[in-house]
Formats: sequence, structure tokens, C-alpha cells
Amino acid sequence: MSEEKEFAFNIKEHIGVINTYSSGWTKELNLVEWNGNNAKFDIRDWEPSHEHMSRGITLHEEEAKTLARLFFRLFAKDKSTVQGDGKSQVPSQEACKQAINSASGLNDVPVCDTDATENSDANTESIV
Repeated sequence: MSEEKEFAFNIKEHIGVINTYSSGWTKELNLVEWNGNNAKFDIRDWEPSHEHMSRGITLHEEEAKTLARLFFRLFAKDKSTVQGDGKSQVPSQEACKQAINSASGLNDVPVCDTDATENSDANTESIV
């Protein structure tokens, strides 16, 4: 027989809804304090009143930044801008790290491609 353990949570900041299901539950990104500990980024499904939740994943700030870098690296080719010379431009790896580390919100995080080859501009990398 399994014993239910009591736990406490406090959603400090609702960052956004990732998906809404026909049942009304939502997959969300939040900043959550668990059992009075420091808040962590949290991705999980919640029922509308936020009294019930699914299993999820919690990330420390550095882990969340690493995940953001990996996602932006994965999607960089779709989101990069095309310059007049026909080459796609995305921030260099160093410029990307600096921007992510100083970002005040998700809309401030740049698109990054850490595998791109460098061009003459130190703050951008070029992908053909």
C-alpha cells in the first residue's frame, strides 16, 4: 500500500500556457516553490483550479537557460533572419549566452545557433 506524502506548493509566477486540452487542463510553465524551498521553473499539466496536477519537471535557473539554448539551437534555422546577401544571421554563441543570461523575460531571449560558422562580424554567425 502506498502512503501519500503531504507537500506544499506556491505558484510564484505564472509564465505561460504551453497547451490547453479539451478537458480544460493546461500544460504550463510556472515559477513554483515546492515545500517552502526556493522557486524553480516548473512544466506540468494543471487542472483549471490549480488544485490538481500531473507529474512534471522542475528546473533550476541554469538548467532552464541551458534548455532555452538547446531549443533555440534546434529551431534557429526556422527563426533566423535573412540578410541582403542571402545569408541567415543569428547571434554568435557568446552574444547568445550574454543575451540569455541578461534576458528579463522570454521575449528578450534571442535565437541562437551554436554550430554556425563565424563571419567577419563578431556578434553574428552566418549559416548559408
